[in-house]
Amino acid sequence: RAKSGILRGREFLMNDLYSFHETAEDLDKYYWEVGEAYKRIAKRLGLKGFARNTVDRRVEAVFEGEKENLDEIIKICKKGAFLSEVENVEVKWESSQKDTPSSFEITR
Repeated sequence: RAKSGILRGREFLMNDLYSFHETAEDLDKYYWEVGEAYKRIAKRLGLKGFARNTVDRRVEAVFEGEKENLDEIIKICKKGAFLSEVENVEVKWESSQKDTPSSFEITR
């Protein structure tokens, strides 16, 4: 069993993270607050990588770290964020990549 590796998840389809906002600025602030929560989880698990939205409303995420921590983040991704629905999580294991960030980043 591998002790470390990289997980490239490319099929995180979140149907909606329901929230209500009076302004676009408030929605944007909330988006980054949710992102910060995921960054804290990744930091706690010692993972590096990134997550970003794709144009077709999917979330692409790359995590790199110890196997047991990658297994934990897979469970978290399958569960989804509060009030969200995850249709599918496709897991693809790959070798470590040179372009992986040194921490975990959220991009748009």
